[in-house]
Amino acid sequence: MSTLIENLHYNWTVLLLLILFINVLNSVFGRISGKKFSILDLRICLFGIIFSYFHLLISLTLYFISSSFDQWSENDLNNIIMNNELRSDLIINPLINLFAVCFVNLGWKLKKNHFISSKKYLRVAIFYGLGLILFVIASDNNILPSN
Repeated sequence: MSTLIENLHYNWTVLLLLILFINVLNSVFGRISGKKFSILDLRICLFGIIFSYFHLLISLTLYFISSSFDQWSENDLNNIIMNNELRSDLIINPLINLFAVCFVNLGWKLKKNHFISSKKYLRVAIFYGLGLILFVIASDNNILPSN
């Protein structure tokens, strides 16, 4: 079961990063060209937020069923904070994933509040871009398969 969720997580991460990258590129080109924010742009943004929410659910599921989660009960907080690997797996990566989803969500909400297309594109580009950067950091270089 764990390998199935790990494979799903890997594939979903790659797909999410691709969709967020497309979102950022679309927003940058839309802002530069001065085109109107269309239904297609809205749907692309919607795919970005939906995929980020599902990624969070898959990541949390993998987090709770992983063997490293048992380290919370086996070690005290000082040992977890002092150990770089445990700190990264148990504290930093889940928080970075949460912040990345918050940035994508913030970009979606701020986009809805504006009526000017250039400001919509700017909000999506900034906040979806920040979410993309955080998702890349949280992936911990597990995106490229090792040989």
